[in-house]
Amino acid sequence: MASYQELFAIGENFDAFVAHGLPAEIAAVRVVQRRLDEPGLIGAATGERLAAVQGRYHLLVAGEMWCPDCQLNVTALDWLCRRQPRIDLAVISKGRAEDDL
Repeated sequence: MASYQELFAIGENFDAFVAHGLPAEIAAVRVVQRRLDEPGLIGAATGERLAAVQGRYHLLVAGEMWCPDCQLNVTALDWLCRRQPRIDLAVISKGRAEDDL
């Protein structure tokens, strides 16, 4: 069984994960990305809490691009990571997670 660190190291970054999607799935991710960038959608208090994060965090996601929840939630996690460089994201497949976690 692989360790968390090993799984994180072999995980894909968000852009590589999205590239596996079908055109409609990629389009759904782009809609969420545009929405997250709308002024006022994310409150100032959330931005302040995100800026105040201390330490280093590694988020390991088990997901598939065909999954509508992943299209939404992994995109939101990517948004968070892009705004707080102390948080990293790696995505592994559902099958890999079932084998190793």
